[in-house]
Amino acid sequence: MLVPQFYIMRFRPDRWWKRLGKSLFFKHGSNNGRLLLLMVLMGGIPLAFSSMFIIYIEANPQLFELELFPLLVLSTISAIFLIGLALMPSTVAAIVLGYYLQYWGLIPVFISYPLAALLGLMFSGLLLHYTGTRPLHHFAELKDYVEKLESYYFQMIVYLRISPVLPFAMMNVFLASLPIKIGWYVLGSMVGMLPRTLLFFWLGMNARDLWEFVKQPTLEGVWQLFPIVFVLLSLGGLLFIAKKVFAVKSR
Repeated sequence: MLVPQFYIMRFRPDRWWKRLGKSLFFKHGSNNGRLLLLMVLMGGIPLAFSSMFIIYIEANPQLFELELFPLLVLSTISAIFLIGLALMPSTVAAIVLGYYLQYWGLIPVFISYPLAALLGLMFSGLLLHYTGTRPLHHFAELKDYVEKLESYYFQMIVYLRISPVLPFAMMNVFLASLPIKIGWYVLGSMVGMLPRTLLFFWLGMNARDLWEFVKQPTLEGVWQLFPIVFVLLSLGGLLFIAKKVFAVKSR
């Protein structure tokens, strides 16, 4: 019994996390390594969990046999915590709600998304705190850039949210490392997420098989252009903001 206890006493999650962060090469050392690692984890965990979740609900269709009002309440609460705690991508949640609830699913979408965004930001802030990851504006080398970025917070959040290839939870970690005002964060999140959310909600409504569609979304006709337009709009907007922000030092 002494050996297991010895290893348990030696195991320190905080030390393990710092060592893992230091293994990543960044200009500002292990702090940015931990930030990147958190972003990667928050991008991967929702995909893995949502796959298991979809398999579970397809095996238990009785979950959606409740009366309409209790079903809407349960769906809203579930969406808030699943999206906010980085357990399900927001686009997958939109597909599921559209598939099972049809037009009624718009109610939990519009109620849950701003609350999930708030929960996600707070959750990401706690992750940064307990992993010892300092916010970006605490670095003297980045302070001028962050101050310049403050003028573009709303636009940046919109461009980050509108892209279907930038995971919601991953971007929450990045945004939590900046001194963003809650009002601009929620408004920018809703404006940016609305186009792609409605697109995937509509696709979920018309999907023949939920699991097959989530694994390989199929778009036909003009609908194929929308994700491309969203990605290009996001990329173009973010590059424009980056050019403005990083031009500060070149003057």
